[in-house]
Amino acid sequence: MSNTSASLDYSVCSVAADTSFGPVVQGCRDGFDFTFAFEQYFLSILPSVVGLLLAVPRVRVLRTRKPVVAKGGTLKGTKLVCLYVPLQFEALPARILFVAFANLE
Repeated sequence: MSNTSASLDYSVCSVAADTSFGPVVQGCRDGFDFTFAFEQYFLSILPSVVGLLLAVPRVRVLRTRKPVVAKGGTLKGTKLVCLYVPLQFEALPARILFVAFANLE
């Protein structure tokens, strides 16, 4: 049983292979990997631009909408205590260690 990924030679790839725009690297890494330019445009820049463009109308709607305030009750306080107190006890050892290591310096 041989591992095919161990036999791939990545040193033969040129820098020009990653600067090309195609979705796959031709003649390098068996055509398996996206090029760096393709990754930047379609997996980073494009989703960010789409998110920013969709955020503008949403912000406009939220600014004109009247805020909704939930009424408090005993259930709200009970949930707060049941969730907040255990989280504080969970973070307690980290705080103790932080203070202990801060005093060592």
